[in-house]
Amino acid sequence: MRRSLVFVLALVVLGVASVAVAGDLFTLCGKVTTADPGGYPYAVQFDVHKGKEPTDLRGSSTAMFDGVSAYDVACDPVSCITGIALVDGMLEISFCAEGYKDGKFEADSFFDVFVDGFEFGVNQHTSCSKPIWIDTPYAMVPAGSGVIIYTDGTGHDCQFYSAGECPPNPEKLIWFSGKFEVDCDAPADITFNVYKDSADLKGTATAHFDGTGLTGIMNSFSARLVSGVMVGDTMRIVFDAYGTKDFQKFEKNSRFELVVENCGDFHVDMHTSCSQEIIVGDPGYDLVPTGYFEIMNCCGECCGFVPVEDRTWGSIKSLYK
Repeated sequence: MRRSLVFVLALVVLGVASVAVAGDLFTLCGKVTTADPGGYPYAVQFDVHKGKEPTDLRGSSTAMFDGVSAYDVACDPVSCITGIALVDGMLEISFCAEGYKDGKFEADSFFDVFVDGFEFGVNQHTSCSKPIWIDTPYAMVPAGSGVIIYTDGTGHDCQFYSAGECPPNPEKLIWFSGKFEVDCDAPADITFNVYKDSADLKGTATAHFDGTGLTGIMNSFSARLVSGVMVGDTMRIVFDAYGTKDFQKFEKNSRFELVVENCGDFHVDMHTSCSQEIIVGDPGYDLVPTGYFEIMNCCGECCGFVPVEDRTWGSIKSLYK
């Protein structure tokens, strides 16, 4: 039985370049964050599997949680639960995993977690042939149930970027920050969706907006809610969007959508392949059916930065020629 949660992993892997170099990942550590089931004490288990599914167990660790701390912790050479705590009302399970093939991980691994009998997990590419981001959420399975964030680990010829970092000489559009401004009232539940083209959902972020800020944020790799505020009668929502293809770049065309409870759906369609320049501060993106959309920061070879005093339709259109 799988259960909705926020899954947070931590990992530092040494290396990621704009062209990823294959290497060996030795160790990764992290934490799982999920809803606390209560009814203490209860059992927690963290398993490491070889492959994309939880079918080839290579390591397992167990612990009991009494609402304050972990006890009766049992580890093996591959998997170890290093701590359990309640943080802001959520359950956080810290762990470390060691490579199971001569001290290194295989190309893909599956991390499986059990909390009081409820199971959830995530498949992660662990060969370092793809970019690995730290302090950055990755979607987990089942879809929409949680995220993974890497923060600590070791490896050889692995590379990493931090959230908000722009790799040197990026060849494609990797990420951008932006804002929606819509005439909606608070409080309201909001959803931010990122699509390939206009209908292929690649990432979702949800939160509650109380008029002064966002609470209960659940992000994914591609869709991330950052902040919210009312400016007069206008709701301003700030977000980050990351490439939907192999965690490295955007597809040719993308749609970015804000859904506001009891107000409506608002979206903008953009060309995101870097064959056209993307302008920070561009006021010309059409938010449908109404409202304002602006790119505030950008990482990619096609990102252009226009001084505020020069942000006119003439100067912006000239950059698209």
